[in-house]
Amino acid sequence: IINRFLTKKPDARILVVVPTTYLADQWNSFKLGVKVEVINTAIKNNYVVDLLVLDECHRFAAKEFSSIFNQVKYKFILGLTATFQRPDGLHTKIEKIMPVVAEVPLSLCKENNWVSDFNEYDVLINVDLKEYDKINRNYHKFFSSFNHDFDLAMSMLGPDGKQNLIDYCVINSLDYKQMSVA
Repeated sequence: IINRFLTKKPDARILVVVPTTYLADQWNSFKLGVKVEVINTAIKNNYVVDLLVLDECHRFAAKEFSSIFNQVKYKFILGLTATFQRPDGLHTKIEKIMPVVAEVPLSLCKENNWVSDFNEYDVLINVDLKEYDKINRNYHKFFSSFNHDFDLAMSMLGPDGKQNLIDYCVINSLDYKQMSVA
């Protein structure tokens, strides 16, 4: 789709937004000549593009990431996901912005080796959703302090962790006391 778009509009500005650096690296390996950003970086910028592509678009219904729809100015939008429906029902929010226009059956995906073999299990757990939401908000609050960079966050642990955190707070003008509460 991106190649077709670029064939018709060679000067088009295209932004691909993904939830993880792993997916960003994967997209960049395709050498499409488009800008690829991780969501937490994309929502901090004021991009103006012809085509906005959201990979794993089911994740963009989350409160932390839904600002992408207002932050980036776009003419066309394309969402990609293998798991559109969310258990919390927030996929309806995305569907209003970018309706589902095509679905590829799992059988075709397997036939073309677009997905790996997998097993699906129903696991029932008892979860207090209010407590989960509180923990999840705190997790995103503190993890976003490290730009959702797992390796950076992990460097704050271990024998050098305290000094790494102090240095990081000084460099980034963050409150050490507030950061060390996490």
